[in-house]
Amino acid sequence: MLKKIGYFKLIITFLVISLFLYSTSLILKEKGAILISLSGFFISVIFPTTIAIVLKRFTKDVGAVMSFVITMSALINMIFNWIIGKVNDLYGVYTGFLSFILYFIVTIVFFVLSAKMFKSNNNLKGE
Repeated sequence: MLKKIGYFKLIITFLVISLFLYSTSLILKEKGAILISLSGFFISVIFPTTIAIVLKRFTKDVGAVMSFVITMSALINMIFNWIIGKVNDLYGVYTGFLSFILYFIVTIVFFVLSAKMFKSNNNLKGE
């Protein structure tokens, strides 16, 4: 199924679904709390699929590349968590939760640009 859909299409689709569910949950407030959990299901696919892309794309020195990807994702995650925490401290919990939307948008843009780069370089056979 994954090869048929494409790695990047799957990630981008699941990120957009997560963004929609998460945003809707914030609009509905307490009534939409279950949607935050549901968005987590779609988010859970992102990291393993990213690792699958690395494994498929890099056959030489895959261990080093994977270490770099994991380290960078952890670093970026820590930075965003710090920013979200600061927003929460300065502007309140609801605004802190709203700032996750920016995190989703940045991640979607990153994967769209990555997909274009991989496709233009004929990597992953256009997936």
